[in-house]
Amino acid sequence: MQRVAIVGAAGAGKAALAETLGDRMALAVHRPEPGTAPAAREAWARAVCAGPAWVIAAEGARCEAVAAAAADLVIWLDMPLALRLWRLARRGEPAARLRAELRAGLFHGLDLRSRHAALLKAEARARRVMRLGGPGAVRDLLAVLPPDGAVPVA
Repeated sequence: MQRVAIVGAAGAGKAALAETLGDRMALAVHRPEPGTAPAAREAWARAVCAGPAWVIAAEGARCEAVAAAAADLVIWLDMPLALRLWRLARRGEPAARLRAELRAGLFHGLDLRSRHAALLKAEARARRVMRLGGPGAVRDLLAVLPPDGAVPVA
């Protein structure tokens, strides 16, 4: 695995997992600057994904689609809403962002999950896809990741 895309909602742990995998697999880690416009994020993702080896913490539908299309492995971090909100609050996100994430999680969470599920279903035909549904699943992945960084996919 030389090209790994990590997707998920805000607060899912994309950046932390990207850093950990990048260190273990000796790959460059990329994540978008906070507050970047969707079109700029998409262009940034295209530039990153043109490279031969990387781990990208993709954020936003356009960026996720570009990264997933180029990746050897897509990891979907499908974390519980309460955990994501706690992480966002812990890192000091403004109250308005927390309220927006809560509304999105309560009223549009199924839309977000549907978007990710559709994206990953399309990519699963040609690529490896891994859905991690909680912190325990992330720990399990990291526990079985060998020193050479070969990602086991069941």
